[in-house]
Amino acid sequence: MVTVLQLNRLELKDMIINEIAENPVLEEAADTGEELTPEEVQSILERESRGEPADHAILENVEREQSSGEAFEAEAVAEFTPEETAALAAAPAADESPKPETDPFEEIDFGSFFDDYLDPGFKSPAGESVDKPSFETFLSSPVTLSDYLQSQLAVLVLPDKTREAANAIVGNLEESGYLTTPLEEVAVSEGLAIEDMRAGLNAVQSLDPTGVGAFTLRECLLLQLDGRGARDGVAWRIVHDHLKLLETRQYQQLAKVLGRPQEHIQIAVSVIRHLDPAPGLRARMSETRSRASAS
Repeated sequence: MVTVLQLNRLELKDMIINEIAENPVLEEAADTGEELTPEEVQSILERESRGEPADHAILENVEREQSSGEAFEAEAVAEFTPEETAALAAAPAADESPKPETDPFEEIDFGSFFDDYLDPGFKSPAGESVDKPSFETFLSSPVTLSDYLQSQLAVLVLPDKTREAANAIVGNLEESGYLTTPLEEVAVSEGLAIEDMRAGLNAVQSLDPTGVGAFTLRECLLLQLDGRGARDGVAWRIVHDHLKLLETRQYQQLAKVLGRPQEHIQIAVSVIRHLDPAPGLRARMSETRSRASAS
């Protein structure tokens, strides 16, 4: 019905001619000098849809989806042909209540409405080019790790020198969150004292995500374990003292060296596997998704 209502009179007549040509069962009414109204075309399509087995199969699938409580997502809805769209729109729903005897919607003169607004001349829907916004316009601009950390530093109460050092460290971080430049070099390039740089590093390492500002993988994992209150635990000791044994999966050797049961080693290994070796990348993706959802 929606498709029919969008057509002007010339397009409507062209659609009826095509329907008659494709379906030999349809018959053209005698020419009375008046063109069919949208209501009459809708009535024809309703009669046609009730006898089409393919349309009934589509409706049964829709009803099964509705009864199972599954929601349709806009990006996953398949495109129907004009015939299927007309049939779906015209077919009555299974739980539809009886319509009132007088429907205000039917009292609208759609013929004159479309004559006034949509009939300056014949326009083929295929020939119209409508500028639609691209999908990229719905996405937020990429958020860098530096932006994410700077937003957190802005709300911290820090001495001026410490804040300056923290900003310098954030500017030297890799996308993964690691600081590959020696702290002394950053201090010299920024003209800051090494004590201020260490204080700034402590401020950066206290930010989310835990693990940023580390120099090595071992330090990154230890920062995350410290943040979870696991300092000096089995997992912390494995990372701090026996990372090579962990990398080569020598779990029995770990149990022997640490004097722990094999079950404790397996639990500690599971904890370590849930740590993030590149926290900067995760922070960037999470912040981008959150801004896209908010927009």
